[in-house]
Amino acid sequence: MNWTQFRSHCRQLHHWCNQEGNESVGFKSSIPAELGAEQPNSYLADQLANSLRHLTGEHCKSAANTYAALPLSSTLIESTQFKRALIYLGYITFVFFIVLSIYQVKVFPQFLAMFEALDTPLQDNILTSSLLRPVFFGAVVIYLLIVFSIAIRLRSIQKFTRDYSQSSVLNYFIFPSIKTHYKNILNALRYPLCNAETRALHSNWVIKHLSEIDCNKQPISLEIVDIIQTESQALMIACERQMRVMSALLAVVLIFAIAGFLASAYSPIFMTGNVL
Repeated sequence: MNWTQFRSHCRQLHHWCNQEGNESVGFKSSIPAELGAEQPNSYLADQLANSLRHLTGEHCKSAANTYAALPLSSTLIESTQFKRALIYLGYITFVFFIVLSIYQVKVFPQFLAMFEALDTPLQDNILTSSLLRPVFFGAVVIYLLIVFSIAIRLRSIQKFTRDYSQSSVLNYFIFPSIKTHYKNILNALRYPLCNAETRALHSNWVIKHLSEIDCNKQPISLEIVDIIQTESQALMIACERQMRVMSALLAVVLIFAIAGFLASAYSPIFMTGNVL
């Protein structure tokens, strides 16, 4: 379910509660698959919709009405730099590995056969670099997989397409500021589902602030929209900051990798000139 479909679901649920005496029992929404088809599905939209079905009475009616008024499809902000950064880094990495693989499989064996034919042993540093090159290649591949996995996770966090609030190894590589803004957005979105007891026990500033607004009988949907917009913007900036850090580290790794490759690639050529 995408966010446009979720709003339609909430509007239908609110209408159902008005007709059925504030009860959501037996409710089933009718949402065409084409509605908001250009938007990605969100686990959070499905989660909120399922939670709404378990509410009863005035709480269900009020929560459905609040969600129906939230323009979530335009409020949740996603960075446009991730795709370009991933394509660029992926292209550079792909070209480097193709060149390295061709040299390792096609070029270096020819040098080795030529020196054997000339009965000239290769220098120890050349043999050592040829042996260590696959190890270094594997280490760089592992690092790249980690970087790309984190980048994909950051993109999914912004789009709320998968639940990353649960523990995971990759979560340790995500900046704390990203986790904080992500949780603040979740708390704002889940606030209409919370009962009075849950709100009173919650220590998060978002829940406390919305509770005060609610107690003063002010429009809660406008306040939720403002919080989500502010936190989404901060989340996007934090994700872009981590992406820049990872890109810089990846660039350093590739620079050292290319430098090492060039040094090991030209050593047999210089040695050939000395032999001939």
